[in-house]
Parts: sequence; C-alpha cells; structure tokens
Amino acid sequence: MMDIEHSVNEGLTERLAASIARLSTSELPRAARDTVRRGLVDYIGVLLAGSREPPAQMLPKALGPSRSAEARIFPSGLKVASQDAALVNGVAGHVLDYDDVAIGGHPSAVLLPALLAEAEVLDATAADLFRGYIAGYETWATLWKASPVSLHSRGWHPSGVFGPIATAAACASLRRLDAKTSGHAIALAAVQSGGLIANFGTSAKSFQVGRAAAAGIFATRLAEAGFDASTTVLEHESGFLTAYAGGSQAVAGGFGEPDWFILTEGLDIKMYPMCYGSHRLIDSALTLRQKRRLLPGEIASVEVTLGQLQSTMLHSHRPTTSLEAKFSAEFASAAALLAGPIGLQQLDQAFVLRPEVQNLMAKTTRHIRTEIGVAPFSPFDQVRVTLTDGSVIDGEPVNDATGSRHKPPSQAEAMAKFVDTAGLVLNRQRSERLFGKVWNISPETKIASVLDDAVAG
Repeated sequence: MMDIEHSVNEGLTERLAASIARLSTSELPRAARDTVRRGLVDYIGVLLAGSREPPAQMLPKALGPSRSAEARIFPSGLKVASQDAALVNGVAGHVLDYDDVAIGGHPSAVLLPALLAEAEVLDATAADLFRGYIAGYETWATLWKASPVSLHSRGWHPSGVFGPIATAAACASLRRLDAKTSGHAIALAAVQSGGLIANFGTSAKSFQVGRAAAAGIFATRLAEAGFDASTTVLEHESGFLTAYAGGSQAVAGGFGEPDWFILTEGLDIKMYPMCYGSHRLIDSALTLRQKRRLLPGEIASVEVTLGQLQSTMLHSHRPTTSLEAKFSAEFASAAALLAGPIGLQQLDQAFVLRPEVQNLMAKTTRHIRTEIGVAPFSPFDQVRVTLTDGSVIDGEPVNDATGSRHKPPSQAEAMAKFVDTAGLVLNRQRSERLFGKVWNISPETKIASVLDDAVAG
C-alpha cells in the first residue's frame, strides 16, 4: 500500500487547485496561446462535420427537453443547458475521430465543448477561454505524467478518465474560482471519471468524450454551490491515481513552474479522420505509394509494423463499418495504398466494403514491436508490401505523423481541412469566413460572437 505520508505526489490535489486559481491571462506564453488557437479552429471544423453523424443526431432526442437555454448546440443553434450543449458538441467533435490528440488523449474534444458552452453563459472572451484551456491542459498533463503506466494498457480510455478533471480545472479557471473551490471541483470531477477501450469503434467512444466535458461543468458548478470532496483525492492511497493507473510516480513542473506542458507536449493535429495510432502507418504507406502505384492484383501480402499499445487500440482487423475502420491498422494501410491520402470519403461504408479493400485487408499481417518511443507509440511505424513476383517494396519508417507537433499544419493546410469539414454543413464562403475569425481571433473578442457563424442557416 502507498503511504500517503510519504507519497511521491503528496499535496498534488491542493497544488493543482492553487495553480488553477492563480493562473493569470497575462502570464500565458504566446506560443501556448497559438497552440490553443490551432486546437480551437480544428475542433470547430470537426464539430460541424461530426454533427451530421447518427450519435450526434440521436443525443438531443435522448436528452429530452432541456432544463434551461444557456448555450448552443452546433450547427442548429438550439439553446440548451450548458452541460447538455457540452455533451452533444463533445460527441459531435469526436465521433469522426478527426480531432487533435496529445497527452494520452483528446484534449480539445473534451475541453472545448465545455469551455465554449460556459463562455456563452459567462459572456467570456477569447483570452478567458485560452486561460481556461491551458489550465485544463496543464492539469491533464500532470495526471498523465503522474501515471506510472499508460491508461490504455489497463483498458481505460484516457479522455474519459483524465477529461472530467481537466475540464473542471478549465471551467474553474474560466469562472475564476478560488483555490479551495477549484480543489473541490477537480475532486468532484474525479468521481465522474470513466471510459473503456473496449468501446472503440462504437458510438460509446464519442459519448465517453462528451460525457467528460459535461462532467467537468457539473463538478465545477457543484463546487461553486458548496459541495465538497477529498482534498487528497488524486494522490490518496485509495484515490484516483491508484485506482486508474495502479499507483503514482513523481511529477513536477507545469503551469510555468518552471515549464509549460502545453509547450513541451503540444497538440498533434489529425490530417486523417482515423485513430491517431494509425497515422504513421498511413504516412508510411503513402511514401510507398509514391515509389510505385500498385494495382490490387499485384499485391501478394502487406506487413505493417507498429507498437503493442497501438495495436491494442487498432483492434479491428476486418472492419465492415466506417466506425470499425477508424480503428484498423489493416484498413489504414489498404486505404492509403489504394486511394492515397485518407479523407472523409474513404471512411464511407461503401468504400470500406469494396472488394479490393476487403481483399487487401485479408492479405495484411501485423508485426508487433514491444519497444516504446513516445507512449503509446513504438519508435517508428512502417508498411511493407510483397508483390506477386516476389519483390518487396518498403514504405519509409515514420517517427512523426504529418500534422504532429513536430510537423504542425500551416495556415493553408489548416484552412484546407477546415473547409473540408465545416464545408459539409456551411457553404464555402461561410466556412472561410469562420476560419478567418477563429484563426485571427483577438483576446478581447467575445466567444459567443465568433460562434454565431457556426450556426447553419
């Protein structure tokens, strides 16, 4: 048993609460604000695209009449309770699995639905939202670094586990709560954590993300109303880190003391609408395709090299639905080899079921590496094709996926993705105008005014 008197993270809950409460907009580094802006513009685009998907369409019906009219669901503009808006917009922003990733999960898809909803309630500015996002990010990153093992390896969905606490931190900062109340907020969020890897490839995965956003709002409002919770909930021997990560390891830094995790870890922007565990395989397959365009009949077999944890996440070997295909290493390599860069049209059911795609997946085997580069990834991923004449063609080994924090998208690339996603709901002119407003957002701009252009009609 871990002795709380000698815990490596003694006082972690209270330390985080104090950092959240004292965080000032004026101290946020320019590079950190730029990272949030990239996440914000990317999230709004995938939110609008995802709003057309069945899970996002079903949720408002399942929720029934809203308790109040505080914040909007997009793109309908329907005003509902803030928690309900965060839930629906959270599901829509993640259902396509096209949202950014970092610190073991999907920070923007969890933090931004809650922050956008509460920003409407509070008439908050972009500066307020950026401060809240960074408070949430730093809190999430602290928990991620304090976990001695990857939550993925224990069957947990990190976005559903870390997400409620990070969102409570973000909303506490947005509301400028004091340290004591912020501590109760993150502790009340911890009791709402949950989410399972087993749900990947189903509607429940995006629900886990939306629920995390809603839970963070609820926890913050509970704390503000006077609810209390354990002040050692994170580090306690029977607390959060022990329950979810099997223990705790020492962690220091964050919140600019002396470093900012958002600067060291950043955001990886997805350039393909699939689980991020597959993106380096897609890039490798594309380098192979550049060497030689292959006909399906020329390919005798395909071998994909990837890490053990990635393979666990990419659990679908022979997908027959678009949701299953998002979590398939076999589909990722087959689609890239046959069609080139993977976009939303390749995640269409008809494409997934094409005979040449299904046949190529059947010819694909996985080579699993146990070494870890940056968790949960192996040092590199690679695709190899053996042709019917016996010759072998290798794709390049890929360490960093296109769009990652090491290869961030340019403004033009970010806009191209935004127009492709938001353009499914808005016309091109409105999509480009909305992109410009978000990309060039000024600190004093009211968030609600920017979101007006995200309403269809």
